[in-house]
Amino acid sequence: MATGQGECVLVTWRVKRERERENVSMATGQGECALVTWRWTVRTPAIRSVLKQYESVLMALEEMASCSSPETSAKANGLHGTFLKGNTVLGLLMAEDLMGDLECLNTSLQLRKQTVSGMLEAVDHVKTSMQDKRTEEHFDVLFSKATAVATKLDLQPIQMPHVRKPTKHCTGQAAAHIHPDSQSLYRIQFYNALDTVNTQFIERFEQAGFHKLQQLENVLLHGDMDKVEEYPELNSRLLQVQLAIFGANYTYETSSDVASIIREMVPEVRGLFGQVEALVRLLLVVPASSAEVERSFSALRRLKTWLRSSMSQTRLNNVAICHVHQKKLDRLDLEGICQSFISANDKRKKAFGSFA
Repeated sequence: MATGQGECVLVTWRVKRERERENVSMATGQGECALVTWRWTVRTPAIRSVLKQYESVLMALEEMASCSSPETSAKANGLHGTFLKGNTVLGLLMAEDLMGDLECLNTSLQLRKQTVSGMLEAVDHVKTSMQDKRTEEHFDVLFSKATAVATKLDLQPIQMPHVRKPTKHCTGQAAAHIHPDSQSLYRIQFYNALDTVNTQFIERFEQAGFHKLQQLENVLLHGDMDKVEEYPELNSRLLQVQLAIFGANYTYETSSDVASIIREMVPEVRGLFGQVEALVRLLLVVPASSAEVERSFSALRRLKTWLRSSMSQTRLNNVAICHVHQKKLDRLDLEGICQSFISANDKRKKAFGSFA
């Protein structure tokens, strides 16, 4: 993966000629953007595009190694040597196979309307898919595909890396384990990657806090009142009555839907559901996904560039709000805002007149 990232940075720096741009352009029709994006290593379409245009990438690296500046030429020459190895093709194929499922899960977990139970169910589906890939038959298909690509492009065959012999005080009298061939070695590495993903799933999504949050969410969505007594903010008897009234009059699927319904209620109706509102507040304090918060940091990176380094904090806050809530901003009545600004005092009326 580091090899692929280095290749992308090099292309970003030095792809100037139009012919080179065409050689490394993406099959998806998006030009070179999918290849040279800084986070391409977590995007399966970009890895797939590199594999589809592997020969063009080799040609571009070879030309940059012979025609660029000494620094760029050295980097291009090193990357070209790495891409000539069949091991690189196998690594990209394994990465594509692993990241495809993870990218789908990542997209699902970033949805605005996300529930804890739905999130955990999506993770279980991906875990099952990962476990199905931990078979010799599945890896043999990847290895055969990598071997075919290496043979077609006249690359170096997939070989075992040089392994340093362990010292005797580490192994004792036992002989060091040596894999019989490269296929068995990389099969173990592929299994290790799958096991690492599964371990991360367990550490991140099988925490006690997640299950407590899921139980609290089930109170709102399904009326399960078993764990309500653990929360002093809630009255189980009143909450059960209010949930029955609320469910008979409204349709909802997530806690965000309930929050939107309560927000639009008139004060008299909202007063009927005080315990439901308290339950929703407890759920909204711990969001099911942090994607909403992370988007604000990504927006800040795009807004406060080097050319806007003198922007004040007040203006930055206002610009960030406008950027994050673009849909709400598009629905504003600009003519009405301008008219309100002009009609605020006589001086503005004389300066601007009537805005129409």
